[in-house]
Amino acid sequence: MLAGTLKTIPTLMGAHAALWVPYLHAAVLSFVGAAVIWPWLMAAIHHLPRTREIEWMKLWRCPECGTFNRQTFIACSHCEYHLTLGFWRRRMPTLLSEKIARAVRRLVFLYALFGWLLFYAAIAGAVWKLQLYTFYLAPIQELLAALTLALGVIGLLFFRLAFSPRKKSPLGAVLDAASGVGVVCLTAIGFLLWASAGGDIALAHRIKVRYPWLHSTIETPPPVQPAAPAATPKIRHRQ
Repeated sequence: MLAGTLKTIPTLMGAHAALWVPYLHAAVLSFVGAAVIWPWLMAAIHHLPRTREIEWMKLWRCPECGTFNRQTFIACSHCEYHLTLGFWRRRMPTLLSEKIARAVRRLVFLYALFGWLLFYAAIAGAVWKLQLYTFYLAPIQELLAALTLALGVIGLLFFRLAFSPRKKSPLGAVLDAASGVGVVCLTAIGFLLWASAGGDIALAHRIKVRYPWLHSTIETPPPVQPAAPAATPKIRHRQ
């Protein structure tokens, strides 16, 4: 199937592929740049000064004097009446609860930092491996590399939505993770097509040797072996 796809792609690209494929390459790089900058841009916009909106909050009414107090206040601001605390809140020390909350915030920060490092490292590694830092590529290799990178970035964005430390519905997280897995499978197929089209012939040959069930679907030439030195003819001297 993949071998037939490789034979069909040049026909679909047409005779003027060398003219429009570099534009697709540039568009994919622009999309990747936008995906990389977008989270930082949104964070900067979120921290811009803006007019405060109306904030709604819950109040509790003191049974002694009838004064309304904020939900976070334990004692009444008028008559010092104290609320009855729950079981765990009465027995857990305040210092211990603060330490637990601080440790949870630190773990969430490290989790998010590791996710962002993995996100950027995967994109940089894909750009380097697919050789998309240069425009001097064969049209079919450039097309497959650009499409593979675009699919990979979309898959990473789905995984970011699924595993980001924010409040979301479990069904939404499952759907985002399933979408990410599907797009990553398409990315793997695109990477295999790119390697078989000449992007990395040695890698495609190793995959074909390691997974024999792909032998009938992928026709990749073996890596070029260095030619053996020619034998020097022996000259007999007459006595």
